[in-house]
Order: sequence, then structure tokens, then C-alpha cells
Amino acid sequence: MKRRLFALLFSVGTLTALASGCSAEIEDDAATEDDELRRFRPNGENGGETLPAQTSINGFYIGGYEYWPYKEAQPLYPDKIQWGFSSGSDPARLCMAEGTRALARILEDPPRSLLELREKHGISSFFNWNNDYTGAARDGMAGHRKLWLYNQRLIKWISETNGNGSCLIPSKADLDRFAKACIDSYPNCY
Repeated sequence: MKRRLFALLFSVGTLTALASGCSAEIEDDAATEDDELRRFRPNGENGGETLPAQTSINGFYIGGYEYWPYKEAQPLYPDKIQWGFSSGSDPARLCMAEGTRALARILEDPPRSLLELREKHGISSFFNWNNDYTGAARDGMAGHRKLWLYNQRLIKWISETNGNGSCLIPSKADLDRFAKACIDSYPNCY
């Protein structure tokens, strides 16, 4: 009897500990700095669609927005791409805004590799891209949302919105890996 009670209490305690560690939102960037992706479900309360007030931070520039709406039939490019922040679906705009705010926070203290990339190749601009799977038959393809260099000068900062409203955005570690690789592989930075 005591063994069953102990096993039951242990199971409940373990489940409680696991559940408390699994939040739908990630609040602290420092805790996820080394993560491959930041995953969360934007709720509109942690910044909503508010974009950073500054678009020029420490010599880096954040500009432009594009959404790839995967609910549409292929091919998406060029006719079905949605341009401008307000053109995305509601969940995609929340994800795009959080991704842009995260990038602004990263640029306040950029990885050393990004500073080296700017010094060596003159790369200092970012463009926001969101793969929007809202209303699509399937969820995203995380492998297709990697950072990459467009036209030898513009880093595509790519977020992803899945059908359930969850959002994936790059982390500081993602940007660091990209910049380190791009220093030597420029202009073929993917």
C-alpha cells in the first residue's frame, strides 16, 4: 500500500514538474539563447503587434516585411507573397512582431560574429520574412526558415507561424551560427 501511494505521489509530482516547465510562451531570451528555435504561442498580451520603435540599432538596420501564405496553392512567388507588416494573417502578424522585437533585442548586444561579418563584408541590414501556415493543410517545415543572405547584402530574418498559432523565431545562437558561417562562405550564405 505504501509503495503504491509513494508511486502515485511520485508520478503526480513528476507530471507537475514537467507541466510547469512546459510553457506556451518563452519570456526570457537568456534562457533560450542557445536554442535552435524559440517556440511559443503569441497571445497579443506580450507586445502584440507592436514593432520596435528603433529600426537602426548599433549600426544595423531592420526593415521590410514579407509573408509567404502556405494556405495558397503553389507557386507562391511572386504573385501570392504579401508585402508590408499589415498584410499578414492575425497570427502571422503577432509572430512577425515578436520576431522583430527579438531581433531588436539581439542587436542591442549583437554576437561578435555579426560584428565581424559587417566589418568584413559590409552586411548590416535585415528583412523580416514569415512562413505563414495559418489555414494551410500542414504545419511548417522548420528547415525552410533558416537565416540566409539575399542579394549579397540583406539577411532574411525568418519566422514561422503554424496552423495552431504557434510561432518559431530565430535565436541569438541562430544568428551567431549564420554569421560565423557567412564570414567564410560569403556571398553564398544559407
